[in-house]
Amino acid sequence: MRTGVAVSGGADSVYLLHHLLSQGLRLLVLHVNHALRGPESDADERFVRDLAAQLGLEILVRRGPLAPGNIEQEARRIRHAWFRELVETGVVNRVALGHTRSDQAETVLFRFLRGSGTAGLAGIRPETGVLWRPMLALTRAQVRESLRARGIPWREDSSNADPRFVRNKIRHELLPQLISNWNPNLEAALAQTADWAQAEERYWARKMLRWQAKYFRETPVGLVVAWPKLGVAASRRLARHAIERAKGDLRGIEFHHVEAFRALKSGRLNLPGLDVERSFEWYRLAPAGADTAPPAAAIRLELRAAGDVYNKDKHQLDWDAVPGPLELRHWRDGDRYRRVGRSKDERLKLLFQKARVPVWERRSWPVLMCAGSIGWTRGFGAAAGLERTEFTKTVLLVEDSAGFPNLKPS
Repeated sequence: MRTGVAVSGGADSVYLLHHLLSQGLRLLVLHVNHALRGPESDADERFVRDLAAQLGLEILVRRGPLAPGNIEQEARRIRHAWFRELVETGVVNRVALGHTRSDQAETVLFRFLRGSGTAGLAGIRPETGVLWRPMLALTRAQVRESLRARGIPWREDSSNADPRFVRNKIRHELLPQLISNWNPNLEAALAQTADWAQAEERYWARKMLRWQAKYFRETPVGLVVAWPKLGVAASRRLARHAIERAKGDLRGIEFHHVEAFRALKSGRLNLPGLDVERSFEWYRLAPAGADTAPPAAAIRLELRAAGDVYNKDKHQLDWDAVPGPLELRHWRDGDRYRRVGRSKDERLKLLFQKARVPVWERRSWPVLMCAGSIGWTRGFGAAAGLERTEFTKTVLLVEDSAGFPNLKPS
């Protein structure tokens, strides 16, 4: 199987191509022409095509305009989507990218200035999915020095000097000033910070997988998390992981969102693209706008002869004691009834609280009305006076496919 090599024509990608070729790998050159710089972009494409031909390598080129918005993000999204497609269709088994230690330093500094936590300071990973970055130990200067020594040409992308891009300001202004005035080894220090943070992230990633299996449950109304007692560091990690799991990504999620999640004791919270609800020790997370009412469970009513064995099942009613007509509906605020063995009526809302039934489970909680009064409700059973007794001749059996929600961690 071949390895795809993303080659823009710049020094880093040209070095990467020559380096991987020297390792004896089977390569396929990949080039994306976003047509952002007109004739210059086309010249880059011709350069890469000629380079591939000189090295006897096959090349694939992807062309296409970018959608409106952040140019850098959109261009990266298109490239990575194409790379994943090539791997998924078996054209290549992975795609190598030419990121260097200098790119790593710029990324860490940029994310620090933006306010990232440890996950952001981990910077560029050596591998993410199908993408492979084998040059993170080399600086940009080392790459260019090596190419010059071997007489290998490359293309300079004029957009890399465009001050409209934040990364260029960091590369050409801020980082050189910090290196000159504060720490001549800053690039290496920032890269080491990324190495340190990546080790931390690997540790937490393994822990999150264990906690996910223990505390997370996918339900029809979203991701339900049984929240354990944790310290600040661990609870922040778990909150962030739950948000990412439910949302699909962490775009738009910042530190204050994670803290708002952790601070929620009850009620609802709107995060970017996500609806969060807390009830007792459980969180429910679902994409914004999703239906939060549980699907109605199948309730089956059956009449049968009582038989010789007396069964004290609270979901069996004495048919002869049940007044009609019957109506099956959802619970409503203010509903109350008297359970078997109790001397007075109780509000269902208080029963829910005592039984720690999350608020989202209550929204479709079924009750069986008998002549305008509650004769049975999920989990709590028949009303006093309607229950099956040893003298019952005909049983009204209420079969509930759901019952009490089983949300406790396994």
